[in-house]
Amino acid sequence: MKVDFVKTFSVSEKVEIYVLSGQVGAGNYRTLVADVTPEYLEIETPVTSGHFVPLKPGSTILLVQIKLDAIYTYQFKIDAVNKSNIESFIVKEPEKVKRIQRRSFFRVEYPFKMEIMSAVKKVNKNINRKREEYLTHDLSGGGLSFYSYIKDNHSLFRMEDDYFVKIYVNDKTYYFKANIVRQQALENKRELIAIKINDINKKSREQIIRSLFIKQNELLQKGIL
Repeated sequence: MKVDFVKTFSVSEKVEIYVLSGQVGAGNYRTLVADVTPEYLEIETPVTSGHFVPLKPGSTILLVQIKLDAIYTYQFKIDAVNKSNIESFIVKEPEKVKRIQRRSFFRVEYPFKMEIMSAVKKVNKNINRKREEYLTHDLSGGGLSFYSYIKDNHSLFRMEDDYFVKIYVNDKTYYFKANIVRQQALENKRELIAIKINDINKKSREQIIRSLFIKQNELLQKGIL
């Protein structure tokens, strides 16, 4: 698949690469674009624990590029490895390219641990300090959903309230305020709650998106997705 590297990438641009499991150097890494030409893209070999990741020609990588309008993923086979002072590798035409609209956000179904820290009542501003633990049904950079139980024929959550949420994603913790956008009644006195993430800084949102790519890659390699 032809890509105009000169228009698409820039020198020193930060990118993420994912080396598929079962290959030498398997894992996820953050690195930089070293050079851009019409024919190929040169990328600095990432370093881990003080050593260059041992990438080899023929290895398959997934390159993730995050832009303001969308997230792009490119699947390449490494064409060559340049072992100079700053080690790098070269890729040419990608095998696959995918574009994900930022407004729709990238979503992964996985049970991440989360806590509802407290609820802020919009009517009287009283704060309920009760803390409840849940597991997510799915998660994106823009929101999440989780399962809850209905007690005494009443939901534990109210559409008109805001909630403070704590979530654990790939060994990192994020805090944000959220509001409920959907409540769906299910069987066995359960319901699915969908919430929108509010009041979160740009860096944390970007980190969540990157973590979801890591998790999706893990699930793909295990044959779960």
